[in-house]
Amino acid sequence: MNTGSLLERAKAQMAVFQRNARLYLLNSILVGLSFSIFSLFFNLYILARGYPKDFLGLLSALPSAVALLAAVPLGMLSDQIGRRKAMVWGTLGAVIAIVVIALGASPAVLVAAVILQGLGNELYNVSSAPFMMENSSEQERTTLFSASFGLGTLAGFLGSLVGGQLPRLMSGAFVLTPDSAQAYGAALLASPALNFLAMLPLIWMRESPRRAWNPS
Repeated sequence: MNTGSLLERAKAQMAVFQRNARLYLLNSILVGLSFSIFSLFFNLYILARGYPKDFLGLLSALPSAVALLAAVPLGMLSDQIGRRKAMVWGTLGAVIAIVVIALGASPAVLVAAVILQGLGNELYNVSSAPFMMENSSEQERTTLFSASFGLGTLAGFLGSLVGGQLPRLMSGAFVLTPDSAQAYGAALLASPALNFLAMLPLIWMRESPRRAWNPS
């Protein structure tokens, strides 16, 4: 089978995705854009605010520690409240956390905000794969997972490409130095704005009955 036939087959499968699956893909694009912008500027912002590199290392390590410790409890919470609601609450937690970070805070508040962001991201992450399994047929599932990964990667690329211009644009709009903490903080605010938009597809979804996934 040639590449053209594979692309046509993938397009045909994507066209018959369930409504929730299509909305999830839109959510994936927006989340990918948000994450890439945050990743691009977070380190620069913390250093521009004058914090030492060891404090930046602590902040960078905290999300992984949160994921390690909280993955199982958050997975159980997702089972209890439902995947869609868990992803909404996880995204909202990340929105609040990044706004607190971008607006400037004390070291203790920054640590608390990064922990909240890690919890929100992990709640979203542990819910997303089960959500895709519950909202796709066995025939659609591989294509849906592939499309989600591919669109997320593309969004990350575009977010980094376009996001690199944000400090310059913000500095021009607010009369700031492009490499100042204020310019980086203003650029960071694009991340929670995109995350907030990413909640809309989740809100528009219809909660579907859960289906057991049989990997065999």
